[in-house]
Amino acid sequence: ETYDVFVNNLPDDLYISEIRAGGSDVRASGLSTTMASNLPFQIVIESRSGRIIGSVSGTGNSFNEQPWSGATVSLIPDPSRDRLQHYRETFADQYGEFRLDGIPPGRYILTAWFDEPTCDVYDEDALDACRATGIIVNVSQGSQQEIPLQVKPLP
Repeated sequence: ETYDVFVNNLPDDLYISEIRAGGSDVRASGLSTTMASNLPFQIVIESRSGRIIGSVSGTGNSFNEQPWSGATVSLIPDPSRDRLQHYRETFADQYGEFRLDGIPPGRYILTAWFDEPTCDVYDEDALDACRATGIIVNVSQGSQQEIPLQVKPLP
C-alpha cells in the first residue's frame, strides 16, 4: 500500500514542504508501506506559508454581486498532479468573507460554490470549469493577499 501523508491541526502559518524517505521527497509518489517500515522518514514543516483573505460574491442569476454567505471556497493547486497536500478549503462567513492559511508557494485556482462544485476539484483533466468560474492566484512564500473573489457563471 501507498500512503499520502498529511499533518492535521498545524498552526496557521505552517505547511508540509517535504516528506523525505530514502534520500528523496516522496510527496508526489506517496510513502509506501515498505519505505515506512524499513526506512526512517522525515516530515519537513515550513513556517513561511502564504495566506489569502477575501470575500466571495457572484455574478448572474439572483446572486448578482451579493456576498455569498456560507459558500465553499476552494484553493486548488494548478497543476494539481502530485500536489495533494496543497489543497485548501474553507467556508465564507455570513458576510461572504473567508481566510485560507498555511498555503505552500505556487500557482492555484481560487473558486467557490454553494451546493455542488463547478468541477471535480481532484480531477486534473476537469479543472477547466474551475478556471472558468474562479481566478488564478500565485502565492509566494510568506505572502498575504487580500482577494475579492467574484465567481463567474459557467459559460
